[in-house]
Amino acid sequence: MAAIKDALAWHPPPRSKPVFKFKLTELAARTNLEILESYNYDLQAILLEDAHSPLRPVSKFLPTAILDPVLQGHPLLARAKKTLMHGAHLPVEPIEEELRLQDLLKAIEFANHKSATKDGPKLLSIFGKKVEKG
Repeated sequence: MAAIKDALAWHPPPRSKPVFKFKLTELAARTNLEILESYNYDLQAILLEDAHSPLRPVSKFLPTAILDPVLQGHPLLARAKKTLMHGAHLPVEPIEEELRLQDLLKAIEFANHKSATKDGPKLLSIFGKKVEKG
């Protein structure tokens, strides 16, 4: 019971400001591109560099050291820890070119993108809010 109380009482450390700029501006795009170029486009290296970044994988989860006593003995604990620390690894198979093109044509036929051409400013406003929120 103490382990559960400790886990519930845990508060994350203060977050640092993300290295990337979340704005729909040319300056933000250039800045983000320069960051990516400086790391040879290795997004993982950028995200892992700052331990307190809100962009870092697992930043929204309790540290596994706090979860260990709570979940001790659970048969899936090791697998859950691995997924939390390194992400899920799902097998990926290449898609045949013909199937990929069929899928693309179905998406175009669905025409979900047409609303963007009809009401671009509204879409840009909605999209901009999402980008700035991160």
